[in-house]
Amino acid sequence: MIIIGLIAALFTIGLAGFGLTTWILARGGRINLIECACLGWLFGCGAVSLLLWIGGAFCSGLLLQAIVTLACLLLAIMGWRAKRNSNAQFYVAKPVTITQWILASVMVLEIVTFIFVSFKHTLGWDGLLNWEIKARYAFLNAGTIPSSYYSDPSRAFSHPEYPLAVPFTELWLYLWMGEPNQFWVKIIFPLFYAACAPLLALLVARFSGNRSVGLLTAVFLAFVPSVVGSPGGIVVGYVDIPLSVFYLAALGYLLLWFNTNDSRFLIVFAGCSAFLPRTKSEGIILWVVVVLLGFILGLLKRRLAAVFISIAP
Repeated sequence: MIIIGLIAALFTIGLAGFGLTTWILARGGRINLIECACLGWLFGCGAVSLLLWIGGAFCSGLLLQAIVTLACLLLAIMGWRAKRNSNAQFYVAKPVTITQWILASVMVLEIVTFIFVSFKHTLGWDGLLNWEIKARYAFLNAGTIPSSYYSDPSRAFSHPEYPLAVPFTELWLYLWMGEPNQFWVKIIFPLFYAACAPLLALLVARFSGNRSVGLLTAVFLAFVPSVVGSPGGIVVGYVDIPLSVFYLAALGYLLLWFNTNDSRFLIVFAGCSAFLPRTKSEGIILWVVVVLLGFILGLLKRRLAAVFISIAP
């Protein structure tokens, strides 16, 4: 039952993310399925955590879980209707040369390896005492963090002021599994890497015009010490990797908008940048960085109004 619940939780996150991403990208006529999956994981985690936070103000328990699940289904339907109305088609940008196939295979092998290694390690100290503890408190309180948690001096060590994007994503898995299972919840973090590596390959390929360069860059990502090692790496349950992936997407799609003038990319930037402060307190610094860069690029393109709208979230 735990595995079935885990699959259901990941599936609903995917539905929400698929709906939002498809709704954004459909107006372009063609939707890269790999890009949609990568952004779908980011937007899905962000949407579910936000829905749990908002819904938890009005209800709890099974009703909260049912409402958030229904919202995920509605987001998926919204995306599918947008795809159908715009006659958009999914496609997969397959490797063309032998070199590209080798690099793509190595990238997939790295992702599988990180998923395996993540289950061979326990959550790190910050992963337990800053992030997972919030998900556990919320689970034990029918899906909402008790108000006493924020005023209890004995809980100050767990930083009650930290944002809830990752803890509430963990909570969503707990609600579906029926227990706060610290082993299976670790799947969240290698999945962020699984979204990051292909997304990095796509962004670099678009900027360089060379798919092999993009794939090579994604392969080298696995050799960055701060990504694979602790503290802060994939296997310890810290939020540094999720924060980094949101920042990568925000910055990458802002630059794509500058290069192409495609409003879809500015919408992706708006969503990903909005989740930076929602993921970690230090995310506000990264948000300021990308917003300032957005103002500069908007000034160069004489599109400041669009940039102002993009920071509204």
